[in-house]
Amino acid sequence: MEHLTVMTLPSMSFGVIPSTITRAMHVAHNFSIFDNVQVSVELVSAAVTVTAPGEIARYEREFGRLADMAVHGGEARELIRKALAAHQR
Repeated sequence: MEHLTVMTLPSMSFGVIPSTITRAMHVAHNFSIFDNVQVSVELVSAAVTVTAPGEIARYEREFGRLADMAVHGGEARELIRKALAAHQR
């Protein structure tokens, strides 16, 4: 099995939402938040840029809900190791 490299980036956090939890929400589209001034939403046929402060705040709340469901650090690495092992059989 490959070794999982641990990297630290002060402006980034990586979390994994376990498949075994009951999700409080599901996201229909991928999105990225950029410094509280822009959200980029990836749709099937286009990308949308959101700049209205109220809309950005909504995406920040949704991100917070997703982050609350996620595990981080060693717990996230263990989930990834298990998934890799299961798919390498």
